[in-house]
Amino acid sequence: MRTINIHLDATEVSTRRRLPATSDAYSFDGAIAYLSLWNMNFQVVDIYSDGDRDMTAYYRRDGGSTGYVIGAIWRESEGRYSFHS
Repeated sequence: MRTINIHLDATEVSTRRRLPATSDAYSFDGAIAYLSLWNMNFQVVDIYSDGDRDMTAYYRRDGGSTGYVIGAIWRESEGRYSFHS
């Protein structure tokens, strides 16, 4: 089982959901899904706002320190999020 903590307030979510994504897979919802489900070997993921549009996810095992970090970067010119560790 995984615990997913999304540390974005309603305004941050609303702003990101209005970004003009080229497809649902690259939208805010798609990015949240990707970050939430990436590498299920980590039991906990915390997703934070990182600036106006970007997000950062921190993955850890129960009670452990951060084991991996992925950034979801909004690419305005491409109309999509890209993912980088």
